Amino acid sequence: MLELDATPSGAIFSSCNCYRYGLWRRWDFEQPLLLFIGLNPSTADAVTNDPTIRRCIGFARSWGYGGMMVTNLFAYRATRPQELRQVTDPIGPETDEWIVRLCQCVVDSTWSITTRSITTSHSDTRVMAIWGNAGAWWGRDRTILNLIRPIIPQLYCLSVTKRGQPAHPLYLPKTLQPKRYSSHHIG
Repeated sequence: MLELDATPSGAIFSSCNCYRYGLWRRWDFEQPLLLFIGLNPSTADAVTNDPTIRRCIGFARSWGYGGMMVTNLFAYRATRPQELRQVTDPIGPETDEWIVRLCQCVVDSTWSITTRSITTSHSDTRVMAIWGNAGAWWGRDRTILNLIRPIIPQLYCLSVTKRGQPAHPLYLPKTLQPKRYSSHHIG
């Protein structure tokens, strides 16, 4: 079980702060969590939101969730996805481990906050793929889909790009609802 402290927001960084493995925001401890799997982290940290995090919070709130977590295919912090191609290790040494841990946390509803805990059914659980077309770089989309397949009962997205990838949320209408995502969409 992944235990997170009692703060309503936080983030998990590498010791060098070059990689962000996870981020969470919590506004209602009685409601279930939503996990977003994006491409790479930008400027958001334990307390500061960037535009993508603000958008994810908006979707999670509108769907009735009490909090959300974010992890990424690539953990390297960059404001532009193209920067991932300029570093030796854009994935990060602990990324896959954290993706699995955060997926398991949401699926099992094991968000433990000191004496508070939440239990929900799998029907309340959603993991949203939001990595966009660049998720195909280095085959990360398929690697992570294969890695989480045994854990995730159903992966969701907001929309699918022409290339079959789950669309990034930033410029999508805020009225969208989750839809089932299948890796069969990937071209």
